[in-house]
Amino acid sequence: MSGARPSVDTRTRSINAAGPTDPATFWPGVWRDALARNGARAATDAARLDLAPVALEVDGEPWTLQRRDGSIEVVPGCADGFACETLDRDAFADLFCERRTALGLVIGARAHGDP
Repeated sequence: MSGARPSVDTRTRSINAAGPTDPATFWPGVWRDALARNGARAATDAARLDLAPVALEVDGEPWTLQRRDGSIEVVPGCADGFACETLDRDAFADLFCERRTALGLVIGARAHGDP
């Protein structure tokens, strides 16, 4: 076989990256910066998949992610009628530092959601 195959790995950080475990600093910092680079593509992909809003509750503080105006916004609180996933701070950091996938956190009983 000749030539290198393109990778499907689209991680934005190295596998050993550290990150904030406090959502109150993550959303206005790291998340905002990532949206500046990738928000339009994320919104396009979310629209293509017709993804509903989802809330992440970390240590009792819920934050809802939803499509809005060609990007993905995050707002405090849990959107009525949509999924709300509960994580502890370590699981939240593992998810956003890409050390664990959402499915990996569920299988490992580190994330719990509404049925």
